[in-house]
Amino acid sequence: MAEEYKKQHIVPKRYLDRFGFEGDKKTLIGVKNVKNKGSLIFTRPTDDIGYVKNLYDVTDKDDEKYWEHYLADNFDSLCGNKLGNIISAITLSKNKATVIGENEKDIISKLINSQLMRVPENMDYVNRKYPEISNRVKTDFVKRFPKNRQGRVKNAVAKAELSPEKLKEIYLNSAFDKGLFEYGCDILKQKTWVAYYNSISDIMPFVTSDNPVIIIDNVNDKKGLFQVGINSSCSIIYFPLSPKVAIQVFSNIDSSIASLDGKKNNLDDISFIMNMNRLIFEQAYQHAFLPKSLLDEAISIK
Repeated sequence: MAEEYKKQHIVPKRYLDRFGFEGDKKTLIGVKNVKNKGSLIFTRPTDDIGYVKNLYDVTDKDDEKYWEHYLADNFDSLCGNKLGNIISAITLSKNKATVIGENEKDIISKLINSQLMRVPENMDYVNRKYPEISNRVKTDFVKRFPKNRQGRVKNAVAKAELSPEKLKEIYLNSAFDKGLFEYGCDILKQKTWVAYYNSISDIMPFVTSDNPVIIIDNVNDKKGLFQVGINSSCSIIYFPLSPKVAIQVFSNIDSSIASLDGKKNNLDDISFIMNMNRLIFEQAYQHAFLPKSLLDEAISIK
C-alpha cells in the first residue's frame, strides 16, 4: 500500500485535469520544464506530473502516508464537483452577476491556503531559515542562566539540532493545525474577491503550474508567502481555476475594485492574461502546464 502512494502530488491531480485534454484513456496536459533554459515542452498524463516522491512521508504518525491521505481527503476532493460547480456558475452567468458567495469563498480559500502550505518551496523555506532561528533561540535560552553556568549550558545546547525530517513534521503539523488553518482561511474570506471569465481563452488561456497560487505585495514589490503573507494589507492573490476562469483576492482596494466583490468579470485584456501567465511561469517549482490551445501553438512554432 505504501508503494501506491509514493507519487505525492504537490498540486491536486483533479485540479490539473481542468487544464488538460482527453488522451488515450488518460487526461493529458502540456508541460513546460521551467528549470530548463531551452524550450522543452512535452505532453504527459496528469497523474504522472506535479508530484514529488515521498514528500509528505513522516515518522511521527502511525501511518507514514498520513499527510498524503489528509491532503487528498480534505483538499484534493474539493477539486471535483465542488470546484466544477463554481467554474460552471462563473462560466454560465451573466457579466457582473454575483458568483462568489460565502460557500464559494470557503471552498476556494481552503484550496488557496492548502496549496500555499503544501508546495516544496515553502516547506524548504523553513529548512533554510532554521539555522538562523535555532541560533537565536539557543542564545536567548543560554542568557536565562547565571553567567557562571552559561558556558556549560551553551556547550550542551549547541549539540541539540533538529533533523530535516523532524523539521518537516513540525512544519506540516503547524501548517495544517485546524485552528491555525481555519484562521488563515477566515483572513482570506474577509478580503475582496473578483472572478474573471477569460473570453479569449481560445487564443490566450490561463495557464497553471505546480505552484499555482500567486501572492504579491502591490505596494512594496514583493511576492511569495513568506515575503508577503496572506494577512498583509497590500496583498493580491491570484489563482487560476481553469483555462477560462481565475480568481483574484484583494486586500488594499479602491472603490472601483470594491464594487466588483464576488462578481463575474468578462476579461478580454490579453496583456493582463499574459502578465498573469508570466507570473505563473516564473513561480513554478519545476513545471508550468499549458492548456491544449497553447500547447498546439508551441508545437507548431518549434
